[in-house]
Amino acid sequence: MVFQLSREEVLKVCTECSSYNPLKDTCEADKDTPRALNLVRKCHKWDEYYGDKCLFRG
Repeated sequence: MVFQLSREEVLKVCTECSSYNPLKDTCEADKDTPRALNLVRKCHKWDEYYGDKCLFRG
């Protein structure tokens, strides 16, 4: 099963993550190429938190 996450569900996990930059609303997991959160489609931390594969289409 694949969960389709809302922005609120994604932020529940991202706000606790050290890779998330709330000022820029970016994920900086890859320091060379930070990505706007609305461009991030999947993350292993979301999968772990929700217990299955997760996708975000922000």
